[in-house]
Amino acid sequence: MAFDTNRLTQKSQEAVLEAQNTAARQGNSLVEPEHLFLALTRQAEGVVPQIAQKLNVFLPAVTARLEQVIAGMPCISGSAAQLAMSGRLRDVFLTAHDEMENFGDEYVSTEHLLLALLSRAGGETEKLLREQGMTREKIMAVLKEIRGSQRVTGQNPEGAYAALEQYGRNLVDLARRGKLDPV
Repeated sequence: MAFDTNRLTQKSQEAVLEAQNTAARQGNSLVEPEHLFLALTRQAEGVVPQIAQKLNVFLPAVTARLEQVIAGMPCISGSAAQLAMSGRLRDVFLTAHDEMENFGDEYVSTEHLLLALLSRAGGETEKLLREQGMTREKIMAVLKEIRGSQRVTGQNPEGAYAALEQYGRNLVDLARRGKLDPV
């Protein structure tokens, strides 16, 4: 089965491009799951940083560790260096596609990639996710909170997730904490 890159959301496409750019800058010949995970953790307003925040994962430490792992990967120099997708990353993409179908979505979003990294990445990425306590159950619970019952039917669903949380204020919560001005 081939992986259809046309079925990636905009944020997923950005993460893949950034993973490729990171591999190229480092002189790596293979784009690995670690490159993709690093790209996902660096996405401003992305779903992965939101999930990490809700699970109390300190992302700067995670990104520093990923950068260290990537710096230790084999390098190739010269203009003939060609980037290729590793077998592990190919497995991640195929699993992300399966996750998309399990969710009933039409596009592979960053949360599908994160779940696939957790189950199929192997190596340092999978080890790091587990060390941070990011289990499938915990990620699914946070996704239910962020995404609700929304399905990914377009290429930019991440902008719609938790829109109320991002742009609104929970007045009930503010009142409970005594932070609501009675006037």
